[in-house]
Amino acid sequence: MNIGSILSQSFKYAFSNFSKRIREGFPPVLILTIAFNLLDYLISNEIATKFTIIIFSILITLITSAIGVCVHEEILSNKKFNFLNEFFSKKNIKYLAGFILITLIALSPIIIFFVLKDNLNINQNTSALFIILWIFTTIFALKLIFVLPKIATQENYKLKLTEINDIGSQLFILISIITIAFLFPSYIYLFLQISILKSFTETSSFLKPLFDLGSFYITYMNYLVFFAVISFSYKTTLIKK
Repeated sequence: MNIGSILSQSFKYAFSNFSKRIREGFPPVLILTIAFNLLDYLISNEIATKFTIIIFSILITLITSAIGVCVHEEILSNKKFNFLNEFFSKKNIKYLAGFILITLIALSPIIIFFVLKDNLNINQNTSALFIILWIFTTIFALKLIFVLPKIATQENYKLKLTEINDIGSQLFILISIITIAFLFPSYIYLFLQISILKSFTETSSFLKPLFDLGSFYITYMNYLVFFAVISFSYKTTLIKK
């Protein structure tokens, strides 16, 4: 697989018609902004419970999976991007299940680390071991990632974690590059947000949701590139077959 070509296609998909992507991204970004600020309000006023946080986490993951379904369908099936249609679809629930399973596999060492950290003698060697394990589990999870575009494009597809691709390490490199690429604008935006909110403390309660909207647009573009990478990589493997 040509990593450079996949990256080029994925960024071109997300940014070539930027105004169109901004319009398409408004519903998920708005929902994310409202959900985030509502959760922040509930936590700051000590109203939120663990159950509340779980519900909001599921909602955010459901939004992410709906974006994934839309991207896969547009790239692989030439279907028009419609977030709201997919957000409320049964397909999105199935996609969500696959997405959560793969995420749990990838993050399993990190989850185990935080569950057992009170009973572990944590030192540099222990931390390094869990990081190495996390890299291996993430690569293995990416070997299963093609179940997601299959769920998105095949109406009657059944979730099968036995289907393993042979490009997990290449996908890991691609996802790492994307993550690093979006870290820079995220940090720059965060720095500007903090600086401006400090300068306008009287209107910070009004300005913060607007800044959050912009922040989630950066996250949204990151999602587009991420799912485009999966789609184009999957498409490449189909062509080779």
